[in-house]
Amino acid sequence: MMKNKEEFLKWLQENMQNVCTLGFILSTALFYLGIVGEFYPDETWNPTTITEMFGNYIIWILVIGIISTATFGFYLYGIISDIREFEELYDTPSKSEFQRNWTRLEQLARYKLPKEYRDRMAEARRKFGLK
Repeated sequence: MMKNKEEFLKWLQENMQNVCTLGFILSTALFYLGIVGEFYPDETWNPTTITEMFGNYIIWILVIGIISTATFGFYLYGIISDIREFEELYDTPSKSEFQRNWTRLEQLARYKLPKEYRDRMAEARRKFGLK
């Protein structure tokens, strides 16, 4: 059981950006369906076939859409900002400045970003002659 959880967490770290992007897109669709189903039920641009399936529960689709869009958006923003921070700290020509940023780069690459970033850290380690 523990092995499956570890494998899942490893997979999730590798694919978190894709999962959050897909979740954000799907939750935005739920948000849209909730809005048009609740507030614009008679408009021609309302996908009535879909919104009528939910009936009186369309308000819950709206609530789920709002919460999930905000959640996935928050996580996606965090991932993108971590990638930007990594790139900013990584792209330094100076060995001394790279060493100053080493701890944060290591944290980002090891715990928050996919394996590609750990590989880049290993490459930088060799480039600057660090252990």
